Amino acid sequence: MKGIYSGYTKTARSLFHWLFNFLPSPVLELNPSTFNDHVMMDKDVWLVDFYAPWCGHCVEFAPVFHVIAQSSVFQRGRKNFVYIVFSQVNDDRWVGLTCIHFHLLVPIFLDKSLAMVNILTTETLECTAMNLQGVVKTGNLDCDKYVDLCHKAGITGYPTVKLFLKQSKFSYGDEIPSQSKDYILTFVKNALKTTTKKSVHDEF
Repeated sequence: MKGIYSGYTKTARSLFHWLFNFLPSPVLELNPSTFNDHVMMDKDVWLVDFYAPWCGHCVEFAPVFHVIAQSSVFQRGRKNFVYIVFSQVNDDRWVGLTCIHFHLLVPIFLDKSLAMVNILTTETLECTAMNLQGVVKTGNLDCDKYVDLCHKAGITGYPTVKLFLKQSKFSYGDEIPSQSKDYILTFVKNALKTTTKKSVHDEF
């Protein structure tokens, strides 16, 4: 039955990836037209994940990028959210969920009245405090589909994360040399403080 978790190993990691299939994504799926119009031409700051669908590391990184895109959701006091808390994410034991029971997950995900469903792990608590949402927009680009654009952007490996600031000396963004969410959030935070001064400093 679709929508029922039946992972053979029942690990935290397998459940983590399964749940993300149901979440409305805060990450815009880019194409050459939207990349040019939104990332390259407008005044917003963008964080872009360049990926290939066949890349195992990209599949592993996708939920991390999703968490980064929602980094401030717990700071804004928004309502109609469901919090699913993993006790551990890198453990091979069965996951412990708090607040709700596992068998209640499916009707919750199908409830259209919910604005968003957030998966919170003990490892994401620190990153949520950095409060990037509303300051940085997030998108991803399929380099298997848009080879020429990724070549122009200097993408040589997957996944590659780039920060697009209008003040950057690189026309196709500043590459972030890590896939660690803490490193990425710190990199973005420091870049924003340096380039936008007081207006963004107040956000933090």
